[in-house]
Amino acid sequence: MGPAEGQDGGVIGLAITLLNKEQVLWPLFGSTNQLVGALALLVISVWVMRKGRNFWYTLTPMLFVAAMTTWSLVKEVGFFWDGGNYLLVVIALTLLSFEAWILYEGWQVFMGGKQGRGQGQGQ
Repeated sequence: MGPAEGQDGGVIGLAITLLNKEQVLWPLFGSTNQLVGALALLVISVWVMRKGRNFWYTLTPMLFVAAMTTWSLVKEVGFFWDGGNYLLVVIALTLLSFEAWILYEGWQVFMGGKQGRGQGQGQ
């Protein structure tokens, strides 16, 4: 690995800071952080369900966090569009599509339509 490899994040972070654009990215960072939290709760809920225990203690907060994150991202798309920040519109819409995909996959697991590793036939 050369001296410049792996330093892209630092250069991008420095450029954002020098251009005083960190406040523009902050709402997307917060939404992404909440999506990670919802994903963690979804994974825990699936694990608890497969153990045969009550999964509603983790699924209920996951649904709330996912709903609030969706609402936030939809609002941000409007703000970014009105402000002419079309790159951020694309990023926010990408995050929304990832969220929809993750929730769909989780729904399939809970409805019994998807088997995880080690959960197939003969096991």
